[in-house]
Amino acid sequence: MARSVSIRSQGLVWSGASKVRFLTIRSVLDGLVRVIVGSLTLLPLVSPALLLAQYTETKIGEYLNYAEAATNGSVYAGYNSIGYAGPVVYTSALGWTGLPISAGFNTSLPYYGYTTGISRDGTVISGYAAGTSTTGSSIQYALYWVNGVETVIPAPPDDPTANLMTATAVSGDGTTLLVEDTTGTNSSKVQTFVYDIAAQKFTPVGYLGSTVQQSYGTALNYDGSVAIGYSNLDNTKIHGFIWTKSSGLKDMGVPHSTTYYVEPTCISDDGTVIFGRHTELNGWLGFPLHHIGRIRGDRRSESDQLHGRRQGSVRNSGSLFSRYLDHYTRRRVSR
Repeated sequence: MARSVSIRSQGLVWSGASKVRFLTIRSVLDGLVRVIVGSLTLLPLVSPALLLAQYTETKIGEYLNYAEAATNGSVYAGYNSIGYAGPVVYTSALGWTGLPISAGFNTSLPYYGYTTGISRDGTVISGYAAGTSTTGSSIQYALYWVNGVETVIPAPPDDPTANLMTATAVSGDGTTLLVEDTTGTNSSKVQTFVYDIAAQKFTPVGYLGSTVQQSYGTALNYDGSVAIGYSNLDNTKIHGFIWTKSSGLKDMGVPHSTTYYVEPTCISDDGTVIFGRHTELNGWLGFPLHHIGRIRGDRRSESDQLHGRRQGSVRNSGSLFSRYLDHYTRRRVSR
């Protein structure tokens, strides 16, 4: 005759079946531990060359130096946070060295600065510095450095008394900057310019909103002919933008109706691929996106592609995001 056996301890009662389940789980866990420990003991036997091929590490810094941008791994731009933050550059020959930011400031009062980008050869760095001007007013300058020599970017023509500017990015060839200006007479207006260093020419990117005029540039392609960023809309949403010399400002659209924010952050040298992030439900997702006019096999004009029209028609079939997703969905299915 079968009997049910119970095991009792303080505040706990186990039946025979429960004990069997517990012992089974314990034996599985013991087995996993043995496998893990065994793998760890074999790790030193793995070829060092194989390990180095998978992961390498080079110490580039001293305490409280932070890298913000890099070239090909030999030159880094960043900032030092010892005391008031200051822009720095790292080279393998000299290590971290400070960049000057004293132009236009009362140096007897606190001032600080940061880098934001670096050209492909490491000679041109973008950034900004904030402090008290020699006339006693608070000011933030947009800056760039060429071979360590500081240059203050002048105020744009439509805001001659600008006091809050930032150089947010530099092109790969070091000829072009993205310059952000919070208009002094209207603090809610934030304008981004494409700035030609040699010509000292400001070209406004524009806005995606009408009542709300706030655009933020994030990156340039190699020659500065394509800029990306994001702009606030009148309905409180944020859309990414693409700006080109030939077509001006274009809205990237959204991948889904539930997407409220799209923020592109970097672009390939030839301007064909954009990376960034967008919201999806309660979180953020990263994305790669192929630029208009560059999807293989699409022979439509740039204007037709941007507005989702068939060749020679006026039919709108969705945003750049939706066409990209549709293109790559079909591409995956056909493989």
